[in-house]
Amino acid sequence: MNNKTKKTAKYEALARLVTKNNVYTPYFFLNIAQSSGFVYEITKIMADKAIKHIALFGNEVGISINITEDDLNKGHLADYIKEICLKYKFPIEKITLEILEGITSSGTKNNIKKLKELKDLGLKLALDDFGVEYSNFERISELDIDFIKIDAKYIKNLTKSSKSRKIAKAITDFAHSIDIEVVAEFVDNEETQKIVGSLGIEYSQGYLFSVPNREIESIN
Repeated sequence: MNNKTKKTAKYEALARLVTKNNVYTPYFFLNIAQSSGFVYEITKIMADKAIKHIALFGNEVGISINITEDDLNKGHLADYIKEICLKYKFPIEKITLEILEGITSSGTKNNIKKLKELKDLGLKLALDDFGVEYSNFERISELDIDFIKIDAKYIKNLTKSSKSRKIAKAITDFAHSIDIEVVAEFVDNEETQKIVGSLGIEYSQGYLFSVPNREIESIN
């Protein structure tokens, strides 16, 4: 949610493995997919389904899709996203690719080059779970990040921990100083959302607004 306009800004596409009786999160299958070399195929399916679905709503909102280092190493992600955006007539600049800090920590020239190619297409980049792993400030500058998503462990403790509030504020102030917008993950109650707003964080995401759904129920 855009905390200024109070309207939905984008949706995040989440991967789930669905059987007749159960829904499995990536925790149960991502490591297997990585060891088997199938992560890129999952990303392709995710991108195709997500963009096809969000395109039904026109250009009102964007879509956010997670990518991994395996996706970058394949080298075909830029061409594939261009292809499906043309297929579904969806503006590429409405797509945000979320990357984990681990991708930037290695600092490989190949990673930086591939991410720059994606940026050059008009795609946005978000650094996910910021503050949980490496928090490499130098890489943020090199990668031309558009959004920083503050890790959930800080946001969910905003109402209980002054330290979490100070860390969230420090991250937000740093991001704003270099013209990067901030997303607060794990916002699940009004009290937390009020603090998020007071910190000047541009966007909020969490159960306060919606639980994960197979379909988008509405766009306000």
